[in-house]
Amino acid sequence: MGLSYNEFWNSTPRSFQNRQRGYLKKKQEDDRLKWELARYTSYNSMIVHISKKHQAPLHKLLPFPWDETKELRKITKQDTNKLIEKWLKT
Repeated sequence: MGLSYNEFWNSTPRSFQNRQRGYLKKKQEDDRLKWELARYTSYNSMIVHISKKHQAPLHKLLPFPWDETKELRKITKQDTNKLIEKWLKT
């Protein structure tokens, strides 16, 4: 994380936790970027050998777990009314 001895011992648990979260988030973003670059390079190397008929988009040919998006459930008016009733009762 790049903290000096004094910075470490002078930080509160909350500030240390915030620094740690920021450091881990930055590291994860850097790792994802490296994987994306490797995927892009691999895709461009492979795509020239695949016929146009069988070519697939980058995200389908070499998927990553973070490429998946969850489908959101549509909320009906009945669901909304149930939630309103639930919150008004308490």
